[in-house]
Amino acid sequence: MELDKLYESFEEDKRLNISKAHSIEFLTTTAFIDKYLKEGMKILDIGAGTGAYSIYYAKKGYDVTAVDPVKRNVDNIKSKVIMDKMKIDIKQGNDRI
Repeated sequence: MELDKLYESFEEDKRLNISKAHSIEFLTTTAFIDKYLKEGMKILDIGAGTGAYSIYYAKKGYDVTAVDPVKRNVDNIKSKVIMDKMKIDIKQGNDRI
């Protein structure tokens, strides 16, 4: 099955926030990452999905590059970005970016 078609069969955007139980992944991951981040660092989010982590860190002032191979996910990230308030570069692809 082609990757784009696979992602048409479910809502990736809701995966991390559909319930409190599902939000545990997001909260645990960001808590772990936050321990190691320092001001001015850049973040590369490979397999960014619909941008939950990319948007979160861009809002906190980090310079983020988000990469995902699925066009639907990339379009979803772009729809959430406030370009004049976030440093975020969004790319679609899986090699030679």
